[in-house]
Amino acid sequence: MALAVPKREKEAKAEVMNAKTSSLRTRGHYRLIEFIRPGCFWPQPYCIEQALGVYRWMVETALNPQYKTRWGCNPTLQQLGRTSGRVRGLSDVHAISSVENLRERFQYALFSGYGGEQWRRDFAIDQFGARVLVFPHYRLTEAETCEQEFRERLEALWATTPPKDQIFALLTTQLNKYHADAIECYGAPVYLRDAAAHGKPARLYWEFVLHYGCDGSVWHQSLAAQKPGEAFRDLFVRAETEYTRLTAQRLANA
Repeated sequence: MALAVPKREKEAKAEVMNAKTSSLRTRGHYRLIEFIRPGCFWPQPYCIEQALGVYRWMVETALNPQYKTRWGCNPTLQQLGRTSGRVRGLSDVHAISSVENLRERFQYALFSGYGGEQWRRDFAIDQFGARVLVFPHYRLTEAETCEQEFRERLEALWATTPPKDQIFALLTTQLNKYHADAIECYGAPVYLRDAAAHGKPARLYWEFVLHYGCDGSVWHQSLAAQKPGEAFRDLFVRAETEYTRLTAQRLANA
């Protein structure tokens, strides 16, 4: 009888995993105009997870060396990354730190007058363009949390400044062995990374990185990196869980 408990737990976990797998989708048809329409429920009829997937595809295609100028910079990546100055590769593309920041990148991708013209022609990227893309994402009606709740939790993790009349979240685990007072959390934006070997086609993935520090100095700590085939929502849950682990005790005692 003692063996029956682990077996039931294993079966319960399998049921949860099967339910999540059935809710996942990979293929989607995307009309680019929907990502630049005004409105407070952006990016309807899609979701933030899908917007991030389309944006990742844009950056991946823009990494082609043919879009570099003779000086080695990539003006297409500069517009996609909302980056000032020379952009030579993915490491120069700024992290995404808000939904509005992500939304702006679509506007620059489609309409910027500086750089990207050949890239837009090659991939039919304009307000009338549409693409069929493949990446894991959840159906809005089958995700574990509604879109509004997901947006609020994502923005809270991304936040670089605390809400009005609140202080920064503080670490309970010392991450910097040389600076014990580096405990203020300045948000955890999400970065695009490349898993491909040098000289190979780009294979991008997302990584949430915590910014923390004190007295004007900032350090970085990875919270979670996307696994092959992992949906962005699942990555976010892992990053949020790790962030909570690093701050929960102090928040509870505040």
